[in-house]
Amino acid sequence: MVSTNVTMTDEKVEDKASTISTARNVLILCLGEMLGVALLLFLGCMGCIVEVYPYPVTVFAPFNFGLAVALAIQTVIHISGAHLNPAVSVAAWIMGKLQLYLVPFYIIAQLVGGIIGYGLIIAPFSGGGFNPARSLAPSIYQNIWTSHWVYWVGPLLGGVLAAVVYRYTFLEGLSNVKKNS
Repeated sequence: MVSTNVTMTDEKVEDKASTISTARNVLILCLGEMLGVALLLFLGCMGCIVEVYPYPVTVFAPFNFGLAVALAIQTVIHISGAHLNPAVSVAAWIMGKLQLYLVPFYIIAQLVGGIIGYGLIIAPFSGGGFNPARSLAPSIYQNIWTSHWVYWVGPLLGGVLAAVVYRYTFLEGLSNVKKNS
C-alpha cells in the first residue's frame, strides 16, 4: 500500500514535470518562430524604405529580402525549424514533420513576430527611442519632455522581461542539457 502511494505520487510529480517541460519546449519553439519572423520583417522591410534614392532601385529590395530570409533561417533553424510562414507550418504538419497541436502555436507566434518586426520598422518614425540614454540628450537640447517617461519605462521593462524569458527558457534548458550529457 505504501509503495503504491509513493508510486502514484511519483507518477503525479513526473506528469507535472513532464507537462512543465512540454509547455517550456512549446514556448521555446514559439519564441524561435516569433524571433525569426520579426527578423525577417524588420530586416526585409527595412531594405524597402526609400530614403537615399528618390527613385526605386529594383535590385536592392529583393536582394535585401533574400538576405533577411537567409539570416532569419540561420538564426532560428536550430530552435524551431525556421518555418517563418504559416503555410510552411501547415505543410510540415501534412508531411508529418510537425505535430498537429503545435501548428496553431507556430502560426500565432509567426503572426506576432510579424507585427513586432514591422512595428520596429515604424518606431523610428514615431520618435521612439529604445535606449533611455539616447532619448535623454535630444530632450535636454530641445527642451521637449512630453511623455519622456515612456522612453525610460518601456526599454527598462522590456529589458527585464527579455532577461527573465531568456534566463528561464534558454539558460535553464541549456543547463539541463549539460547535466544530462
